[in-house]
Amino acid sequence: ETWIHNGLIDDPYGEFMVQENKDIIHHESSLEQEFNDKFWSRRYTLQRNNTPILFQSSSEMILNTGKYLNAIRESAFDYNDDMNMDMSTSILRIDKQLLMNNYKKLEYTIHEKDLDETLEEAYKYASEILLDLILNKYHLIERFQTLKHYFLIDKGDYIVQFMDSAEDELTKRARDIDENKIQSLLDVSFALTSDDPYKDDVRIKMFHYDLISMLERVINVESSMNINESMEIKLTGLESFSLDYDVKWPISLVINRNCLTRYQMLFRFLFYIKYIERLLCNVWRAHKNGGRRRRKGREKRNIITKPNGAAYLRHKMLHFVQNLLYYMSFEVIESHWHTFQNNLKKVTNIDELLKYHLLFLDNCLRDCMLTSVHLLRHIHKIMATCVMFANAMDNVDDDNDYDSLPGAVVASFNNNFTEQLRQLLDAISKEDGPVNGSSGGGQKHTLTNIIHR
Repeated sequence: ETWIHNGLIDDPYGEFMVQENKDIIHHESSLEQEFNDKFWSRRYTLQRNNTPILFQSSSEMILNTGKYLNAIRESAFDYNDDMNMDMSTSILRIDKQLLMNNYKKLEYTIHEKDLDETLEEAYKYASEILLDLILNKYHLIERFQTLKHYFLIDKGDYIVQFMDSAEDELTKRARDIDENKIQSLLDVSFALTSDDPYKDDVRIKMFHYDLISMLERVINVESSMNINESMEIKLTGLESFSLDYDVKWPISLVINRNCLTRYQMLFRFLFYIKYIERLLCNVWRAHKNGGRRRRKGREKRNIITKPNGAAYLRHKMLHFVQNLLYYMSFEVIESHWHTFQNNLKKVTNIDELLKYHLLFLDNCLRDCMLTSVHLLRHIHKIMATCVMFANAMDNVDDDNDYDSLPGAVVASFNNNFTEQLRQLLDAISKEDGPVNGSSGGGQKHTLTNIIHR
């Protein structure tokens, strides 16, 4: 009764059906160490051997009822004592007394239905209070919007501003980068482009390994390479740069380290592809004006210009990169975000909220090809070819145009790009299949959309 009405355990002899691990507590500022993930999943656990037969069928509900109340209690202690909230709005009134004063007493009865009704009433109360607390008092929906804006780059405003100011620093080796400078430039970009109320909670995160290694670590691939010094030496700031988010209790129950890792993987992928797009666009801008002047001079001398192979290859690369960005941003992220928002409208407890949030992220990762090391390596090769081509074009003397790049070099880049693209599309065709959790019917991933593009 104390458990389902107050979220407390008084069990000195370890006889109760719920066991408390007192070594795991929530930490407001310890998200890096995943304490808050453990708090929800490991702080309280069911002891099947201690569960009475009468409560076997409702054991999970009993566990969750106390967990919800305990989370509410922990949240209450994070407020100032003079803060009060009206209980009529289903949000906890801040005090350090019992969380429920008027509740239906739990009494043994031969009528199992009466007992179930008491348990269900306590569960419904606790779940509604915690859900309302997180959604309304802690503005979880608005925080989801912040994550979408900055981590999933739903608007390109701050990214353009940030790359303009930080490109010189980010092109350095990761170990040589001044992180304080990057953070300052990011803050300026936020201030100039956004009025998001939670933008100050976003900060930079520099990884010491690339995205492929990050994916291998996440999915536990046996062949995952160890992060060594040579990898850190080769890594550029662009490849190591990511964002992080300062999340406090109880929001960290939902936006936990596991979820933030998924956001970071999506961000690193989107950010790097955005940079490749920028490189290819800059190549075109750098040579456009000079090329026009030279074409006019040739026309005056009645010289017939031939189709430009390098310009065509740049266009082909840019077409691929922009279509990949469009596919990920709109056909994947926006589509799954819309489903996620609809799911949020029907959640009744924190566990459903956790489930739908994780489902949204996992679907985005899957359809953005970030659950397959094999596909990611194919894309990485294509991006590397685009970077090498852009650098080769950038090294062309300003007095020359695209024609200055030897035809054999252009042909080599073109052959490599075309073959790598073919291999990627073949790999997508082989890996694409029924959606996890779908009820048959041969439903396909949205990965097929990128093939048609």
